[in-house]
Amino acid sequence: MKLPKFILSSILLLSISAFANPNPRPIIQKDKNDCWVISASAVIERGKSSPATDVLLIPIFKGSGNPVEYTDLRKITDPQYKGESIMQFCAWKEKGQKREDVLLEILKFYKTSLLADKDIYQADNVDSDGTTAELTYQIKIGNARGSIRFLIPDSERLDWDSNQLQKLKIKNTNSPIYFSIGMGFPN
Repeated sequence: MKLPKFILSSILLLSISAFANPNPRPIIQKDKNDCWVISASAVIERGKSSPATDVLLIPIFKGSGNPVEYTDLRKITDPQYKGESIMQFCAWKEKGQKREDVLLEILKFYKTSLLADKDIYQADNVDSDGTTAELTYQIKIGNARGSIRFLIPDSERLDWDSNQLQKLKIKNTNSPIYFSIGMGFPN
C-alpha cells in the first residue's frame, strides 16, 4: 500500500520535531540546588482590581519563550511550594568568569527594566554577617512596589558607611549568587 505524499511528509515532520525536542522544558521547575528555573522571558503580575488595570511585566534573567502569567505559574507549581516565593533564582559563574561579573550581568539586565531609575552600583541597602552580603534595591514602577534582593555567599562588606558595590569583597568561589524579586500592587 502506497501512502500519499502529504501523509508521508506529515509523518516525517512530526518525527523530526519529536526527535529535535523530545522533552520540552517545563515552564517552572526547581533545579538540583533548590532554585527556581522559569523558562519564560517574563512573568506578568496583575493587580487584584477587577478588571485588572495594573499590569507589570517582570523580565526573567536568561529566560526565553513567551511571557507567562504569575497566576498560571502558581497553578502548575507543586502544592508543597504554596507558601514559597517562586521568584527566587540562582546564578552561577561560567568557566573563566568571576562572581562579581555574574552580579553585574544580572544588574545590567534589570537596569533596562525594573532598575531603570536606579544606580546599579549603589544599592538601597547592604548588609553582611561577615560571610554573606545582602543587597536590596527598592523598586517603584507605576503603582507597583517591591524589591530585588541578592544574597552573595562568600562575600563581605568592607565599608559600613557605604552601600556601593565596590565596597564589597566578593570571593571567587563556586557558590551561586541568589536573588529574588518581590513585586506587587497596593490593594
